[in-house]
Amino acid sequence: MKKLLIFLFVVVAAAVIFISTINLNKYVPMVEKAAYNSTGYEIKIKKGIHISVFPLGVKVSSIDVKNPKSFYKNDIATIGAVYVAFNPFDAVFGHNAKINAITIKDLKLYIVKNKEGLLNILPIKNKQNGSKSSSSKGLLIKKLTFKNAYIEYRDLKSKKSIYISKANLKAEIKKKQEEDIYKSTALKGKIAFGSLKINRLVAVSGFKADFSMKHGLFNVNPIKYDFLGSPVNGSFSVDFESGGLTEIKQKADKLNLEKLSKALYQKLKLKGFLKMNLDVYFNLENAAKTLNGRFVADGKHIVIAGKDLDKIIDGFEKTGNISSVDIGSFFIVGPLGMLADKAYSAGYAAKGLESGKTYIRRLFVKVDIKKGRGYLRDVAFSTKKNRIAAKGVLNFITSRYEDVRVAVLNKLGCAVIVQRIDGSFSHPKVEVGRSVAKNILNKISSFFGKLERAVGIKKAKCKIFYNGVVKQP
Repeated sequence: MKKLLIFLFVVVAAAVIFISTINLNKYVPMVEKAAYNSTGYEIKIKKGIHISVFPLGVKVSSIDVKNPKSFYKNDIATIGAVYVAFNPFDAVFGHNAKINAITIKDLKLYIVKNKEGLLNILPIKNKQNGSKSSSSKGLLIKKLTFKNAYIEYRDLKSKKSIYISKANLKAEIKKKQEEDIYKSTALKGKIAFGSLKINRLVAVSGFKADFSMKHGLFNVNPIKYDFLGSPVNGSFSVDFESGGLTEIKQKADKLNLEKLSKALYQKLKLKGFLKMNLDVYFNLENAAKTLNGRFVADGKHIVIAGKDLDKIIDGFEKTGNISSVDIGSFFIVGPLGMLADKAYSAGYAAKGLESGKTYIRRLFVKVDIKKGRGYLRDVAFSTKKNRIAAKGVLNFITSRYEDVRVAVLNKLGCAVIVQRIDGSFSHPKVEVGRSVAKNILNKISSFFGKLERAVGIKKAKCKIFYNGVVKQP
């Protein structure tokens, strides 16, 4: 028995020495050509191909992938090293090639959308035969790992950019021999990255998530990350068997408005915290038109630095000068701006914010989203002296405000001042002077309402504009 063990050891050692002496670098040009014929991209292996024994496989070092000539960067990607571990007996017995594991280290991926709207990562035509690239059939990968990846996205037309750094991914893959890739593929793994920047601003950090895929349902749950320093958790799923039905759930119990305002707005300063809950679903093929769900936000003791809204409204009650009141801009900055997601809106509103501050006792936003349109079901906030509410629709299909009206309320919930927000999310317009006569009448009605309450007369009737959770101060 002892002699047999010694013999086996000698055989294995000899095999290891023999394998380690094999020089694969002479095959580098062949591999580069095959990669080009398969993908349509020019690939350069700079430091050669080496065999690894434990586990059995190959290591490809320092890879450059060239961009198509129509794009501004020389490389679409660079890779520090690729480790491929495989089972040699598959080739011996004629089985489909099974790769036990692929590990990709130090990937740097540069995704570019040019001014014509073309992406450099889409399949491109091969120069030799004019056909689009396609993956090899019969190639099965059991484990896929990315370590320390960096991903950059640039839109040359809009000049927007996204940067993801220190990304890591581990995935276990099971695939059956079926034509339908979604039905036949099962995934399980983890993903994490250090930070996500939007236009050089760190928006997300400490992202961690578990993901899986089975029977065409891709599920990422739970998701945990910090958004501008505020903890957020949620989930994300795509059902490829149901036409790409996508569901997103996100929840933040304490969203820091001060950090949010510093990040998104230059002149506007907010202080306070906000609870936020987003639950939406849509189809990938037509996301805007199929968007459904609900957005809810609730906050107390919020401060907006700028003009004193109570002082502005008091001035209107004394002078009747409606043109000096711009309550609509406060909604563009706050409740509606969160949903429209346009920094320009805040910039527009901040033009009139110069001194003073507005203290908000309570802010509440409830928006029901149906077929791409957000209905303002309960949107209001209260200051030290006033209560302001909004009604109307946010059209996410056309990115426009639809019949959005903002009103200062009396104690009955009737409108004293009414203004209208119109236009696109990126260029909103607050119509101040259209309803001057009506606003003056509302002001007079409010005055007589106070008089009636003082002398004990029955309250005057008025049309209720708002009757939600935010109470009159």
